[in-house]
Amino acid sequence: MTPKRQTGVHFALAIALAAASAAAWALLWITDWPLGIRGEWTWARIAHPDDLIWDSLLGIVQAGLALGCIALVAWWGGRRFARRTQSD
Repeated sequence: MTPKRQTGVHFALAIALAAASAAAWALLWITDWPLGIRGEWTWARIAHPDDLIWDSLLGIVQAGLALGCIALVAWWGGRRFARRTQSD
């Protein structure tokens, strides 16, 4: 069994990772900061008209599916590690 302290650390790490991801998303998506080095090279931002909400929803769904797959693999791997350490 996993001690409560270790579970709390994992939960805090997951919350910190989610907060950092949300901050990075907000910084890159909402701001008008240039993506690159001014005068040398920059990436153009994707044009995002307000009336095309389906484009945003598609991105959100894709991100959710990716996050779900990552969480599923992490959960599955954690269970395998836990079973392996219990048998030793």
